[in-house]
Amino acid sequence: MLKLLRKKMKLILWITTILVVPTFVVWGTMVRFGEKRGPAYAGIIFGRKVSFDEYSQTFREVDQQNRRMYGDNYSQFAKFLNLEEQTWDRLVLLYEARKRNIIVTDREVSEEIAKFPAFQKDGRFDQETYRKILANGARAFEEELRRSLIISRLSEEAMKDVTVSDEELKDEYKKENEKAKISYVLFNPEKFKGEIKVEEAELDSYYKTHEQALKKPEEVNVEFIPIEFAGAENEVVIVEDDVRKYYDSHLDEFAVSDTPVAAPAPEKKEKAFKPLDEVKEDIKKRLTTLRARKLAKDKAEKIYYALLEDRKFEDVPKEYNLTIGETGFFSQDKPSIPVIGFSYEILKSAFELKPGDFSEPHQSSNGYYIIRLKEKKESYIPKFEDVREEIEKNVLQDKAKDLARSKTEETLVKVKDTLREDGKGFEDAAKELQLDVHVSEPFTRRGYIPGIGMSAEIAGAAFSLKVGEISNVFEIPQGYLFFKLNELLPMDEDLFKKEMDTFKTRALNQKKSNNYREWLTNLRAQAKLKSNIGSPR
Repeated sequence: MLKLLRKKMKLILWITTILVVPTFVVWGTMVRFGEKRGPAYAGIIFGRKVSFDEYSQTFREVDQQNRRMYGDNYSQFAKFLNLEEQTWDRLVLLYEARKRNIIVTDREVSEEIAKFPAFQKDGRFDQETYRKILANGARAFEEELRRSLIISRLSEEAMKDVTVSDEELKDEYKKENEKAKISYVLFNPEKFKGEIKVEEAELDSYYKTHEQALKKPEEVNVEFIPIEFAGAENEVVIVEDDVRKYYDSHLDEFAVSDTPVAAPAPEKKEKAFKPLDEVKEDIKKRLTTLRARKLAKDKAEKIYYALLEDRKFEDVPKEYNLTIGETGFFSQDKPSIPVIGFSYEILKSAFELKPGDFSEPHQSSNGYYIIRLKEKKESYIPKFEDVREEIEKNVLQDKAKDLARSKTEETLVKVKDTLREDGKGFEDAAKELQLDVHVSEPFTRRGYIPGIGMSAEIAGAAFSLKVGEISNVFEIPQGYLFFKLNELLPMDEDLFKKEMDTFKTRALNQKKSNNYREWLTNLRAQAKLKSNIGSPR
């Protein structure tokens, strides 16, 4: 019951967001263009003007799709999502669907809605439940779903002729399952640093040519009031009556797992539940956590409202036995905030505040924090003396890498000469040159190479060589290397026959996915988007 309730609450949350939140999300964008001198439409696709209302509605739908996809982690991923681009893509796809006369009937929308577990009762769609959850938002929800179904049908139609031939299937299986083994020699730049001397002129030249790379980002130092869950837990008192009430009202959570949930009427059995004594401690922990979070939230709101009444930031926390903390200076290039830890919302807020201003309470994994900006350092190019050590380290690293590459290339020539002139094997030639030879475990074209890591370049080169041939020089994070192909392990033909049907479905889906991306890219080009919302792509 609780799981179903949670699903319903999540549905209510994102449906509410569909109807309300985007008004604020998109408003900031719209205001910029709402002035008399601004354009009267959001953009142009396929030569057709798109109104701000149409763009806003589509933006809302895209935002909701992302919220459903990322769930509670949405705020953490939001800064990496290009919602404007996704909005224009959705508009482009809907335009193409109209062009192809793709429609979704009311009946089809109703059938899809009936599949939602949150709208069901006793395994069937329940109109009353649907009405209660959506209220006046039903129409908006249905139209958003209709448009999503239209795009889904368009995608299916665009990819309906994509097939995988037997030859393609075997080739793809071969790419995934054929393996190679190599012997390689690695030159790590760290080993050459002792041979390098860095001149003062080199440091000066590096400073002059890398000013932007050495530029220090904007930094802030914030004070914060911590209203943490751990502290609130100490204030929670759970009595036996609380445990009993929770147990009685959440009985389904404690059902014995092998008890039938819904058996046919003639065979219906009584549900069995874990006894209260067995789950008492677990209930206490749950109640403590829930109440501590509620206490922390209530306390954070009281402190925030007190601050809004112009009470001193330093005084209010004392009333709750809280101590103001300070992070020290930090920038946006690292996701974790000193002392506080990771929180995208707090990080964002810290760089939006003006010195002396405080934020509303922001929740993190540890509790709620109200922050006040104490100091801000603007981005600047540091003096040479202040970054001399950093420059010396960079120059040394660059010279070590150059020397390592040079040594690798020279050694490769010597190994090939030894093989050609003396007829020795790769390992013998390497041993003569006092080189350490590493032998890899078998790897595929698309897989991880033990000892080297992910390298499509090296994997591709390995499968292009003949057994016994030696590669060119490759750069990897650990340094530079060259290798000899030891062995090519063919795919298992019998296993391929057994897995062919299952693999064909996966290979077809992958091909459709690749083709769809290419098709969408071409459709974007045909749309010739001209956007008045931010910057066009």
